[in-house]
Amino acid sequence: MNDNMALEPLGVKGHVRVELHDAETGELTDVQEGDNFISNVMYTLIMKQVQKILFAGNIPNNGIGFPIINSGSYGVFDGMFRNLVLTDSTLAESPTTETNIPGNMVGWANKVPYVGTSAYQGTINQIESFATENLVHWSFDFATSVANGTINSVCWGFVYPEVAGYMLGSKLISQQLTYLGRCARTYSFVCAGDGFFWGTVGTALYKIDPVSYAEIATYTLAFAPGAYSMCVNNGFIYYYGNSYVRKQNILLGTVVTSVNSSCYPYAVDATYVYCIYPTSPSYFYRLKVSDLTQVDAKYITINVAGVPTNLYTYCMYMRGGNLYVMCYTGYSYPAGIYLVNYVAGTATLVNGSNFLNDVKIFSDGTTLFLPYTENNNFNNVGNTSTTMLASFPNAEATVSYNLMARKLLPSPITKTSAKTMKIIYEFTFS
Repeated sequence: MNDNMALEPLGVKGHVRVELHDAETGELTDVQEGDNFISNVMYTLIMKQVQKILFAGNIPNNGIGFPIINSGSYGVFDGMFRNLVLTDSTLAESPTTETNIPGNMVGWANKVPYVGTSAYQGTINQIESFATENLVHWSFDFATSVANGTINSVCWGFVYPEVAGYMLGSKLISQQLTYLGRCARTYSFVCAGDGFFWGTVGTALYKIDPVSYAEIATYTLAFAPGAYSMCVNNGFIYYYGNSYVRKQNILLGTVVTSVNSSCYPYAVDATYVYCIYPTSPSYFYRLKVSDLTQVDAKYITINVAGVPTNLYTYCMYMRGGNLYVMCYTGYSYPAGIYLVNYVAGTATLVNGSNFLNDVKIFSDGTTLFLPYTENNNFNNVGNTSTTMLASFPNAEATVSYNLMARKLLPSPITKTSAKTMKIIYEFTFS
């Protein structure tokens, strides 16, 4: 059977109303409203997911289990319209070409009640929000101290705007993953190097065919690697074990050299082994490939609102001759992937993907790989077992896919500390 089935676009429409009220009298002082557009990205992603569920069913390893990568994260369906984001963008609406939220963030809210001191985050009004068979009615409130500025666009999307002005957004990695295969066993740690995958169980090191995922050979390490930190290059494995960083000849099984250090080797090139001491913030080390002599140690900083800020990470990899680190949520800078200029001690955000939280991706220098367990739980700091492998094309891409809907307001709304704001958003379904 080779029939094709065309699925029509969803019959969903959205309408937004933005109200400003005098904080003292409650008087309505300004209102802007209109119909939004639904991004073509949303149609593409949701229909792909629907088809996977319809036709894959309960087939094991059907790929449906690829959630958004984040511990306790939202799935594709409920994550798409997770966050309401207000920006200063005056960009003309273009449903067929827009893929990410434009402009600088002025404020935002999500579907969870918020009580805090953020100058940007409003809160859902649960009493006024409701749903019927053909209608969803959302109501959000913004206090006098929240979302002050000029608002031109009201957006829905995946983006988790932790920092004002940070609108790179979150790639929908779950829609870009390619299922590669099932490993021969459950490995504690995996990496790629010299054209193969490498997996460990205790002190056993397995050489894995990158196409069939069959084990080609088994070697013995002097110590069991720890902290998910190992890398392979030119016949040597570099790993952390028993308080030492070690360089071991894989074929001969002999440790060439070792240094007493608590830093963890994550990446290697022809000259250096790059290591992390995962305190908060992280300390970064370069060791010579030849004898593991320490070349230098430093913090890697980024600029956050004009203030140099040191990064914290548990994941670093080399790809295309460049060094990258992945930083997680919960800090004063955006989560995501950063391109590192090690000599300068600086880093630049290249993909702000909050949904890449706590995973352990690795690279063979060209392709990025993601290890995960049989039940499709992606590896994170507390989960170091791998039974499956997937790949994705380019986590460092600056193009994001976070925009689900947007309305360019007829006229700007300028909110000040003398005003409160209410946003009412309705979606109707045919």
